[in-house]
Amino acid sequence: MTPTVKAQSHASARLPHLNTFPKLLIGGLLYYALAQFGMTFMATQPANITLIWLSVGVALVMYLRLGKASAIVVFIASFAANYPGMQVADMVHGVVHTSIAALIDTLAPWVMAGLVKRHLQSGLSRFQDLVTLVVRVYLLPIALSVVMLTVNLILGGYIGSELFAQYVLQLLFSDILGALLVYAFFDAFVKQQQWPLRQSALACASIVLALAAMLTAKLWLGGFIFAVLPCVLVMIFVCASVFVYSVLLAVVAALVVLFGHDFGPFIQDTPMQSLFMLQSFIVTLSMLTIGGRLLQSQLLNETDSKHYWQHQARFDDLTQLMQRNAFMDAAEHSLRCGGLKGKSSSIAVVDLDLFKKVNDRFGHQAGDEVLECVAYCLTKQLREHDLAARFGGEEFVLLLSAHLEQGCGIVERIRIAISELTFDDYPELRVTCSIGVTHVNQGEDIGSALSRADGSLYKAKQQGRNQVCINH
Repeated sequence: MTPTVKAQSHASARLPHLNTFPKLLIGGLLYYALAQFGMTFMATQPANITLIWLSVGVALVMYLRLGKASAIVVFIASFAANYPGMQVADMVHGVVHTSIAALIDTLAPWVMAGLVKRHLQSGLSRFQDLVTLVVRVYLLPIALSVVMLTVNLILGGYIGSELFAQYVLQLLFSDILGALLVYAFFDAFVKQQQWPLRQSALACASIVLALAAMLTAKLWLGGFIFAVLPCVLVMIFVCASVFVYSVLLAVVAALVVLFGHDFGPFIQDTPMQSLFMLQSFIVTLSMLTIGGRLLQSQLLNETDSKHYWQHQARFDDLTQLMQRNAFMDAAEHSLRCGGLKGKSSSIAVVDLDLFKKVNDRFGHQAGDEVLECVAYCLTKQLREHDLAARFGGEEFVLLLSAHLEQGCGIVERIRIAISELTFDDYPELRVTCSIGVTHVNQGEDIGSALSRADGSLYKAKQQGRNQVCINH
């Protein structure tokens, strides 16, 4: 990950054209809206608990994005969302226990935000980060918070103590899944640089197909529910993470809304068993999707890194010409079974004259600029099947798909072009080169031909430099 992405992942990132207060207001309204949506459409039986508490993920994102100023907004939004369900005849009783619940809802994501900043400074980029997020960031704060919430409900007389274990497990599942889905989407959203229309269309199509599979499973054949899996998982390989997680959020929400009450294809002997089947399916889908996407991204990053270092090993960073070993391999291949097989070819060694004096007088920056310009002069003359390389320092080598006479004409044009180079920042700087050229015999080892060209180069230097010397 780059430092830019790291900075975007947490509280230091800034939304454009919005000051803090409107962002807090938007976050609070989104928290309340998702809480109401969850309690209205996503509450499952027999415990009547929202199966996915997305609001905890919103609170986490608010702390990461906006800092401690989010606390009062989260508290108010949580209180407003929970009070209607906890209101009793004794108003003080209801206010006290709702306030306790709101305080717990406020503190848990604040703790998680601190752990995210500590353990996931670059967000989600590897599969190991998913494990870290669930185990080291979510598990303990959420476990403590749901225990306290359940105790608060028991002490307030809202539920019986015999439901303690059931409520703790239900709330633990609900909060972890909600925080996971929202944070994964948020992390992908802030890292996304482009929004391809094609991928947006694929995401919409995936949601439609998944909804069709769910409705078919609900109204006709229950086995169609498993068609939801490929509808979501195929997105891992064709879309960016933000589109993958958008589809996952929509599909999981639809699963809870459609099957949270009657369980459809997930129905078992008892309601608790049916609920467990639905939860297991949702967890499996979510972990496969997020984990698979992270593995895919990690593999792509490692492949890109491998290609980068392979390129660095084969090509000179300054001139972008091949390096010595890469040239020798490419030349041998071209002569024996590539584009130069059976054709006349010649090899030339180009060496800049008195290049050390350029560095001594004008500096190494000027020397680098000279080398870049020389490389341009070389590549400008290359044709199909020709090869060019920087062998080190100020020495370059060319393999030309031309007989010796044509090759001499090519390198003479290169010599003239180099001698005519001018440099705006160094008006007094002039460069010349000496070139040795020879033909490559059929079946000859490239190293042998290169030695003869080196000999010609040595003669060109002895005879006064700035000339082409030929080895017949």
